[in-house]
Amino acid sequence: DATPAPTPQPTPVPEETMYARYIETFPALDVDIETTVTANGCTLTLEDSLDTEPELMVYQGYLYEVQGDLDKLAGLLGEDNALVGAMETAAWAYRDGDPEMATQTIHELHTMTKEEVQGASGYTRKELQQYLADYDLQQWTMVAVDLDWTYTPEKEAAGPQLPAGEYQRYFLLGSPSGSNDLKLYKLYWEDFYPQ
Repeated sequence: DATPAPTPQPTPVPEETMYARYIETFPALDVDIETTVTANGCTLTLEDSLDTEPELMVYQGYLYEVQGDLDKLAGLLGEDNALVGAMETAAWAYRDGDPEMATQTIHELHTMTKEEVQGASGYTRKELQQYLADYDLQQWTMVAVDLDWTYTPEKEAAGPQLPAGEYQRYFLLGSPSGSNDLKLYKLYWEDFYPQ
């Protein structure tokens, strides 16, 4: 049997183009949301205001996971199977009464400036150039999240991979050719920045 040739990977977007596509300013958002939501054994607390649409979307990602709302979650997500899989798996666990976390507290989230993104590690910047090409993202932005969590007693007893505590997460949101709708595409951890 002839093996089909692998699909060639698109050429990475040049760094200059990548930053030209970055959006750091969004219209002010005026939303009224519950800042503490308890669902499926987990309490999600938001301690910051949501000032932009991307910040709202990132918060909704956490909210719909805890609520186990797969339909609403699907509406937020782009085509990256890794992120879709991780977030849907978490939502299913909450929905099935097997939550990983007892509490999640979002201390701060903010839409990152281009300058903040340019401070990313060389590895991350190269990965972003490839990522924008792979998903044909014509516009993109990043939201930084400062959060902490505690595990349920069951998960704590099982010895979680990451200890409970405070962490930084960085969400990439983008819109591909032919769409003006931002979606959640990728989640970076602390290694977004040089260690």
